[in-house]
This record gives sequence, structure tokens and C-alpha cells, in this order.
Amino acid sequence: MQVPGGLESEPHWFDIEPKVDMARTSSLQSVLDQFIERFASQLASRLRSKVSGTQPAARSGRPGRPAGKVSGRTGRICPVPGCGKPGAGPRNRWFCSEHAKSVPRAEQNRLLDKARAQLAASPKASSAKASKRGRPGRKLDMRCRVAGCKNMSRGPRFGFICDEHKKLSKADQQAARDAYNKKK
Repeated sequence: MQVPGGLESEPHWFDIEPKVDMARTSSLQSVLDQFIERFASQLASRLRSKVSGTQPAARSGRPGRPAGKVSGRTGRICPVPGCGKPGAGPRNRWFCSEHAKSVPRAEQNRLLDKARAQLAASPKASSAKASKRGRPGRKLDMRCRVAGCKNMSRGPRFGFICDEHKKLSKADQQAARDAYNKKK
């Protein structure tokens, strides 16, 4: 670039004209256009296949839910025999919105008691109760192992020796535990 006075200066970004091969640009443009068209058609076909596997939002309860899923989050259904609609939550005592209003309270209590009895009689419920209870473990004798002492120990972590007898030597504590174990 020529500056008044005959000095050369470095070109600025606005002075540089891009030298682009027009044939190469048009071929790149056509490749990109083809790629975008193919991608859009594949995306549309996948969306169509996913949408065909779901019900319309008005019938399924929530948009995008798969067909056949009737119940809500918990899976509880109305306890009225033959209803099969999803329960309307704990506020309505798990009756559907229709039966929560139309069935009298005494009848609701009877139906709930009947449903609880059926649930308790099922083999699934008994196995679930057993797993919640856990294993019946042995009850530890927490008394101090020193003969004649009636104090409570701090348990197996402290060798079943009470705080008063902690002052004994380790050998005396072990002898007291051995004597207790022989006695049992």
C-alpha cells in the first residue's frame, strides 16, 4: 500500500481482498447442501418413527409417553373393582378423581381395607416385609465380662468390658473374657 510521501506500510485487514477460487467455493457449497439435505431427511424419518410409537398427548397423560403406560409415577390404581384408572394421589386416598368424589367415605374405607387385606395375603408382600425387617440377628449380651460385675459394657468394640474395669491390664481383661466364654 502506498502512503503519501512514498513510504510503504503494512496492509490493514480492510485493505486485503480475499482471493477465493469461485469453482472451489461452488463445489464446497453443493457438498454442504447435499449433506444438510440428507441429514434433515434422516432426522425427519427418525422423528416419525419415534412419534409413531407414542400416543397423542391428550390420551397418554403426558407428552412423549409410550403407548400402553396407564398409571402415573407410583403405579397405584383406583381400588374400586373394575375401575383400573390411575389413582389421584394420597389426597384422594388413591381413588381416581371420579370415585374420590362419588363414592361415600364409609364405602371408600371398606374398599381400602379390602385392598390392604389382599395385598397382605399376596406372596410379594410377605417377601417385601421380610426384606424390610432384615435378618434377625443375635441379641448381644452387653454386660461386663468380669465375674460379679453388673455394669453395662460399651460392646464388642471395647471387648465387652465396662469403664470401671478398663483400668485392668490387657491380660486380666482377656482372662475375664475367657472365663465368661467357658461359663457359657
